[in-house]
Amino acid sequence: AIAEAKYLMAVEDQIFLPRNGAPIINIVEDYYGGVYRLTDDATRLSKEEAEHILGLAGIYYLPEHEEKGMYKGKDILSLLFPKDFSIETKDIKIKNGRIIEGKLTKSAMLDILVSFGAKYDTTFIKDFLSRLGRLAGAYITISGLTVGVKDYKPNEKISIEVEKIIKEALDKGNEIIQKYKENKLETLPGSTPQETLELNLMYIFGEAREKATKLLDETYKMDNNAYFIAKSGTRGNILNMQQM
Repeated sequence: AIAEAKYLMAVEDQIFLPRNGAPIINIVEDYYGGVYRLTDDATRLSKEEAEHILGLAGIYYLPEHEEKGMYKGKDILSLLFPKDFSIETKDIKIKNGRIIEGKLTKSAMLDILVSFGAKYDTTFIKDFLSRLGRLAGAYITISGLTVGVKDYKPNEKISIEVEKIIKEALDKGNEIIQKYKENKLETLPGSTPQETLELNLMYIFGEAREKATKLLDETYKMDNNAYFIAKSGTRGNILNMQQM
């Protein structure tokens, strides 16, 4: 009982759920935007920028620089990982503490923390998250992340396609309603005619919403800040963007 109270119930050690081992402490929101941008292949920082964000994370040395004295975001972020750590997920590949390819997404971060839990103690994990948060926060402050109404306004091509999707759904909906009024609507098992009508309409307009969401996901690029915060895990999702 003493050991349980002293160790198992210690608040500072509650990083994973005892039920399934899933992380309950992680970076959040803007920090995901920072690490996502840092792991983009095109991200480069000057010596002054690299020193600034690494210094805030408690790291006072630099990785090897490229030509013209610029530093890759991946190499900077790699300094936080232990040299004996390797993992490969659908989003990122890390070998011997170095980020080889991919981006540090929300799902990748969860996989990394689970792997950390099996390999390192809670003191290391808490320190890692603290350093990562400070580094990511500093970088997103430098690079900037602002979302405006214009980021949610679709271009003419998307607007035309969305109008087609809406018209198609309305036509199907009206056809179902007409069948209901004429008592020609085939009733679903265990449902009344009115419930069948409602279920059919919910399916039709739900399908239309999914089509519109998929259209946005296939059309928008990461240079659109609204799309970026949804895809990086910073805040919201593509459905929120579609609803806007």
